[in-house]
Amino acid sequence: MAMEKPAEAQTHFGNLVWVNTKMDALRESECLCMNCELFKPNTDGHCRIAAAGYALCRLTNISFAVTRCPAFIPKAP
Repeated sequence: MAMEKPAEAQTHFGNLVWVNTKMDALRESECLCMNCELFKPNTDGHCRIAAAGYALCRLTNISFAVTRCPAFIPKAP
């Protein structure tokens, strides 16, 4: 099975990376972390799972959307 749209080489944070632009566009709206009450970056109450994921992203220069999580609490509308 192939991607609907080919990956593109882009520069992010000064590094050349390959990007699935279709998924990148969906990440902010569909990622559980971005839609969770526990997602509070730079605060004491920030989710430990999200913090660990972010640490991996920084270390490896990747990005991902979380699609399952045991700690998810939907944000109030």
